[in-house]
Amino acid sequence: MNISKEYREWIEEHFGKDIILKENRIISYMTYEVAESEKIVIPSKMYPLIGTGEIEIFTTYNTKKLEDNQIKKIYDETEFKYGNCYNNSNRLLKNLMNAGINDISAYVGWFYNCTDDRPIHHCAIVYKGIYMLDMSSDSDIEELKSMRANSKDEIREILAKRYVDRLNNMKASERSCFGDMMPGSLFIAKRLEPENGAKFFFEELMKIYPNHPSYRNVISPNGATKTQLMIQNSLKRSSQGN
Repeated sequence: MNISKEYREWIEEHFGKDIILKENRIISYMTYEVAESEKIVIPSKMYPLIGTGEIEIFTTYNTKKLEDNQIKKIYDETEFKYGNCYNNSNRLLKNLMNAGINDISAYVGWFYNCTDDRPIHHCAIVYKGIYMLDMSSDSDIEELKSMRANSKDEIREILAKRYVDRLNNMKASERSCFGDMMPGSLFIAKRLEPENGAKFFFEELMKIYPNHPSYRNVISPNGATKTQLMIQNSLKRSSQGN
């Protein structure tokens, strides 16, 4: 994990005790809705990283908003399916390569969302090492932070409605991460083909840890959480209404 002294200091300043940097790993503590604080180490046996090259840590510090009309057009026209970051990234990667765009790599690893402190395994595309192309992310962190609800189901319903509205009314480059990451989010990853990442995390890791924390909220056979099912149902109703 080769990061500069300045970047290390920036991470320590912005994430404080939430993210602890070690020489070849990061440590965080899960405190949200758990009886006791849970230590998370990446990479580790439970939170592994596979792939090639150095371990990379992507944040707002080392990613930039992309101004490229050709890539933007491809990004907006690439088929997107909710809750399917590996296939979404694979389609985007192939579309970019078919257009003759080089210096792009798929990264697979663990993503810390600004709205939660448990990482999820994730896949995204990085262009020229500094532009994060992540169709599954959200571009409006301030709106997410401002949301209030009286129950978990209520916030899920709000999130589902918001997501469907944005999906139906905004281009992918407007509603998701087109170059620069969200403030408060962190992606620790290695270069890896999306299909290899999906196979490892959905098959091999689940065999070792069938009750892995990343799958605790999964309630359907296809791996969807309750929130994701609400969004999928909202998308179905929306398409039927059209």
